[in-house]
Amino acid sequence: MNKNKIALLCIRGLPAQYGAYDQTSHELVSNEECKNYSFIVPCENSLSNTPYDYTNTQRIFLNKTSGGIGTIIYGLKSTFLAIKNGAKTLVFFGYGLAPIFPFLKLFGYRVICNVDGIEWERAKWGKIAKFYFKFCEFISAYTPILRVYDAKAIKDYYIRKYNAKGKLIYYGSDTKQFNQDYSKDSKSNDKFAIVVMRMEPENNILNIVKAFSKKTIGIKLKIIGPSTNFFEKICMPMIAKSKNIDYLGPIYDRKILIEKRSAASVYIHGHSVGGTNPTLVEACHIRKPIIAHDNKYNREVLKERGFFFKDSDDLYKIVSKNEWKNIIPPSLSSDYEWCTICQKYISLFEL
Repeated sequence: MNKNKIALLCIRGLPAQYGAYDQTSHELVSNEECKNYSFIVPCENSLSNTPYDYTNTQRIFLNKTSGGIGTIIYGLKSTFLAIKNGAKTLVFFGYGLAPIFPFLKLFGYRVICNVDGIEWERAKWGKIAKFYFKFCEFISAYTPILRVYDAKAIKDYYIRKYNAKGKLIYYGSDTKQFNQDYSKDSKSNDKFAIVVMRMEPENNILNIVKAFSKKTIGIKLKIIGPSTNFFEKICMPMIAKSKNIDYLGPIYDRKILIEKRSAASVYIHGHSVGGTNPTLVEACHIRKPIIAHDNKYNREVLKERGFFFKDSDDLYKIVSKNEWKNIIPPSLSSDYEWCTICQKYISLFEL
């Protein structure tokens, strides 16, 4: 087993097309400081025909079935194949495979886990899933692994509840390479607010749709992101009746997505659980006003440089009064830049 062989596990795969974990994996693989490492990256079969030209990366393709059990099986197969191919350091994005962490440690593997947020708080999970995630949280806290926290509030939670220390590593943004093209030179006179999210209840999409369904709000809303059963059943009927809201579906092309976001007048951020959210970091880099759900994770990023809502009435009042026009999001520290983020992961690889 080679110390310099590192497996990036529990992501959809590379090239990065979905979410913060995939983007973080790409940034690690492509970082100049990581050229002496060999990366093993299990990927979903849907990416097998998509080229990814990094010589330090070995992609392994697997079938993945939908649902929670399918995700666990995919993760277990990925871990087995990574070990079979010589990985000594195993980087898990999310703690969904925490029950195997003690066994991996027993056999001498370095285990790094980005624990993500407080997963069992998500409204979409049933009782069995919530119990499982609480169990995973417990195992990841008490197993002697290298923990990564993506928000100070998450780190404080683990220290307070379990005395489980770890490294604070935020997410970065690749918007700078696109901003020069779009953020200053948008030719559109169309004024609109924008939302980018997965349409889950805990992301407050229902509150956002309710607020913008009111004809007197004064600005249109564009929604971007993959749908869910909740969104289709509860939100789409309201959107269908409103002339004020457009649902654009998911956009995975980064250039097009940043173009859409840069052309918006204001960004609405509804995420309420899960730590630091990459779309909020991106919004700060794009430098447009932000109205965010009022919680400790969003306030950690925005400080006082944003407006905050608790429900649909709050959001309607903020938007309709145009109070948001005079506030620009904070300039984030270097902790939110990929070069710093990669250096922090490298420090864990070298322990």
